[in-house]
Amino acid sequence: MEVSAETSTESATDGLKDGTQAEDGWKDTSQAVVTPTPVLIAGVRRSPAAAADVQQRWMPFSPAVVAAQLPQDIRLETLLLGAWSLLLHRYSGDLEIVLGVQFGGDRPLPLQVKIAPDMLLLPWLEQLQHQWQTLCSHRDLLSLKHDSAELTECFVILTEEAIAPATGSPYLLTLAVANDQLQVQFDRARLDESTLDRILGHLQTLLVGMAIDPQRRLVDLPLLTDAERQQLLDWAQNPVEYPCDRCIHHLFEAQVGKTPDAIALVLPGEVPRQLTYRQLDDRANLLAAQLQQQGVQRETLVAISMERSIELVVAILGVLKAGGVYVPIDPTYPIDRIAWMLADVQASIVLTQSYLVQQLPPASAQIVCLDADWGMDSAPIAFLSAALDATDLAMSTTRLALPENPKGSPFRIGESCGWCLALILRRWTAGKFCFS
Repeated sequence: MEVSAETSTESATDGLKDGTQAEDGWKDTSQAVVTPTPVLIAGVRRSPAAAADVQQRWMPFSPAVVAAQLPQDIRLETLLLGAWSLLLHRYSGDLEIVLGVQFGGDRPLPLQVKIAPDMLLLPWLEQLQHQWQTLCSHRDLLSLKHDSAELTECFVILTEEAIAPATGSPYLLTLAVANDQLQVQFDRARLDESTLDRILGHLQTLLVGMAIDPQRRLVDLPLLTDAERQQLLDWAQNPVEYPCDRCIHHLFEAQVGKTPDAIALVLPGEVPRQLTYRQLDDRANLLAAQLQQQGVQRETLVAISMERSIELVVAILGVLKAGGVYVPIDPTYPIDRIAWMLADVQASIVLTQSYLVQQLPPASAQIVCLDADWGMDSAPIAFLSAALDATDLAMSTTRLALPENPKGSPFRIGESCGWCLALILRRWTAGKFCFS
């Protein structure tokens, strides 16, 4: 079987002839892979609790998976490892996935897997199996600088044996194959069972899709469960009409004109905060004017790394009013991932909150704290409204950074307008919507 050197782990072994060269190459590789791919799905708490609450779950593999017509040298563990890598790719959009693998009783080691969406599944699985088997044969040479818990939050055990019961674990999720079943250990302090059900449903769907048709491209493998597909079909039965030539901040400004003194934004808490439509519009206008003074214009990328707050809504509206495109960055992401995202989008300005500044990596971008650095309570000032239409960008992410789309996944103003109006009509009475 011919296997191309697609991963950094494999390339570290190419041409190595003796133990000294191998040791140097594998040490360099192990030290380079330090940023794990997180499980980016709603319901996962990023910060570990004071004490882990490890629970166990068993999930029978679908008969289609057990009876998969795969080459004899492709093991069920490889199928699981491939499905988990693809799931992390679908959740994160990353084309290089770093996850943990464990061999026998050894500690988990980081494995870097490259995702080529147009690649056929079977040769990709063969390549993946060759990769992890090579890693296994060289594991004694690895000398990691970091604790394995820092290198991955989830790992797959690549031996046909059950996981020993654990009362405490630094890992979010552990997967293993045992007796044609998937054994799962998870930290309930960070991952509730309903979220785990969604994750396992997606994983099972991927596994079945891989087993039924191993000649598919990776990008064509299914992810959604039957229930989720039906939910999408049900939603599609209730189309929402909306002014497709208007921008979402224009609709907000129209509502300001209709009900300027009505409550627009409420932030619950020990001391609840709220703003009227006029107050929210004034603050957004003030931010838009200052952003324009700092060079923000039509489709300029502005990063926003903030927690749910009044300042977050002001930031989004202010960026749109200035003509910019906001790039959402979750402040709970690992600092290395945030650094990669900022470098990828090349945003010149980052809007954040003062207590989150320490969680941002050193960067050349200007950091603006909306709760400290500017006069949020200043008198309204005039600004030049950007000449935008529904085809302009409202938001961009780094989640789908493909070669033909290097700056991520665009979300246009018209699309955001339609989504928001659909949400309003489903959940609130028209005319009484408030950002809460």
